[in-house]
Amino acid sequence: MKNMWLLIGLVLALCLPGFVSAAQGGEEGLRQHERFKSQKQQELMGLVRTYTPEKVREWEAALKERDRIKQKLHKDYKKDRMELLELKKSWKEQNLSDAEIRRNVQAWRKSKQEIGGHHRDRKKAAQELKHAIERRDEGEIKQSLNDMLKRIQRRNTELEKR
Repeated sequence: MKNMWLLIGLVLALCLPGFVSAAQGGEEGLRQHERFKSQKQQELMGLVRTYTPEKVREWEAALKERDRIKQKLHKDYKKDRMELLELKKSWKEQNLSDAEIRRNVQAWRKSKQEIGGHHRDRKKAAQELKHAIERRDEGEIKQSLNDMLKRIQRRNTELEKR
């Protein structure tokens, strides 16, 4: 029963990333979000140790790699933001209409998203894990955890390309 509540909390964390920082805003919100993320990651690793102990090292490596890549991308985000501001300034100096500038910005953003993009399969994986926990189906829980690991590893590879 205790594991079930931990898993439900994990599922919520996977479905609603960043809601704490968005609600709180500022530096305090960021610290609170980091604590929340760390707690959910510990709960996830508890599940991994319980249901798929043979995969613990793979999970640790994948999560560590994800954190490293995200830190690097955050630095790139600031650089990209400055690039976009410079492009907007350049377009305004060229006397482009607001509609043309919006189209150019959308095209620029789309080119950046094609490199990284958003993945909606995260929510599906979390729901599958939640349903497996509700049914207390250990085989399905193991499968869901393995699917989540593969998704994280695949996403790490995609983000590394970015």
